[in-house]
Amino acid sequence: MTSALCRLGVTFDPDKHDKWIEYERTVLRGVLLDPKTRALVNAFDAGTGAQAGVAFCRPQILLALRLAQHLCSGAEKDFIPPEELRQIGLALLHVSDLMSDPRDSRENWPEDPDGAKRYLAAMMVSLFDASNPPVSPHAMKRTFAMASSALWDTDTTLRSARGSFQAGVGLSIGQYVAIIAALAARFVAQTNPEKNAEIHLGPVLSKARDRDGIRKAIDLISTPFADLPSKTLPPERAITDRSDEPFRSTPLIGFPDDRFVCADVTFLKLRITNGLFWTVKSFLPKEIQVDLFRAWGELFEEYVHSVLEPIIGRRYKRSPRDPDGSELTDALVDYDEDVVLMEFKAALIPDAQKFGRDADALVAVLEEKLLKVDQIVRALIRLFSRLTDWRNPADSRAVAHS
Repeated sequence: MTSALCRLGVTFDPDKHDKWIEYERTVLRGVLLDPKTRALVNAFDAGTGAQAGVAFCRPQILLALRLAQHLCSGAEKDFIPPEELRQIGLALLHVSDLMSDPRDSRENWPEDPDGAKRYLAAMMVSLFDASNPPVSPHAMKRTFAMASSALWDTDTTLRSARGSFQAGVGLSIGQYVAIIAALAARFVAQTNPEKNAEIHLGPVLSKARDRDGIRKAIDLISTPFADLPSKTLPPERAITDRSDEPFRSTPLIGFPDDRFVCADVTFLKLRITNGLFWTVKSFLPKEIQVDLFRAWGELFEEYVHSVLEPIIGRRYKRSPRDPDGSELTDALVDYDEDVVLMEFKAALIPDAQKFGRDADALVAVLEEKLLKVDQIVRALIRLFSRLTDWRNPADSRAVAHS
């Protein structure tokens, strides 16, 4: 069952929604639903006027994968007969019913319209994240740019992080990123739901010059199949938990003879986009980990500069400073009579708030990380005093956009 669900998991390509919806309707329904059930599902789509309705989706398959570790037994099969695939499809339709649970993280039903609205808003955040992960090409480009930045040579914390990571894994951060990107590309190419989507790394691990480092890198992103029952929540807790663990943290599942299947390609890509920070952080001594947030923010800011400066040109002023040498703002665009202040924020939101469906906790963490009113006011005050260095203040006005 696990391998079969992983076959489905690698068919979901969040970068190509339209193509995937067509694939779900023309291929997956034909494989996973018997003719009568398929006709009912198709008729339901037509009756609701849904243009993009799907019977099978990422959150549904990820929940089924966790449930299967406790409810299904028997050896994994390389080939699953059509009748068993249709049983799996019917089971997935029933799993969808479990996902429509109108309760918040405290297991309470909303008691009033306002409470229901707040629950719905918090629920939409987790559902949006599951259905709209970062666009892979853009996120990958950002990751490679940040991993190759010159700041790794000049910033003390980043130098320590690079050294600790290489000592712990045996690979550079760039090599680690390249290996996972290559694995993701291999799994994306395997989209036949009737065949095992697996990679056999035995030959690579026996011959590669950096095989010890590759092995450690794989260990960071995989869980042995035999350990899954102890790593997944029991069914009664899994149906209300939105963390998708352990597959969010370790999207590969390892079998004997160095065979691996992928629970979810998007989570695999996230290990080197959003997840790279947390991986690097885990190798640093605790007394240095806090400063990595600051250093990572500077990496992100440098990347944004590299994207915007060539587009905006000479009007773009990177990290402008006041006469005392203090930074006014992250960037400034000078349009003569108008000035645009720019602040770059890369907010790392803990999963407990992101997927907990507690609207109050989510709003609190977003305000803490993103709403920097005092910082904007200070930047405006310093900006007006700095304008005299750029132009005649009598003819100027400033408009700040945040």
